[in-house]
Amino acid sequence: MNQDAEAPLTVGVFGGSFNPIHLGHTLLAITVQQTKAVDRVVLVPVYKHAVKTDLLPFEDRVNMCRQAIAAFGDGVTVSTIEQQVGESNGAMLRAMRQEY
Repeated sequence: MNQDAEAPLTVGVFGGSFNPIHLGHTLLAITVQQTKAVDRVVLVPVYKHAVKTDLLPFEDRVNMCRQAIAAFGDGVTVSTIEQQVGESNGAMLRAMRQEY
């Protein structure tokens, strides 16, 4: 775990539609957080999917993600960064780098 508040965190980014999030998603996030050299795993629900048009509302998917990982403390969190930057991939990762 990152002990120096000034040092950047090592973050595992787990993106997906999470439509809905399921046990496999949750187990993967927790397994990575527990077994890899990361300070935190961040679930990033896709805001606008390039192909899928039948997604549940973004806010619902974010809330489902938060509920799914609530019991695991702050080692696994949920980010709405894609909604904030309006893009996936490169722009989202640059924004996350600034945040963490």
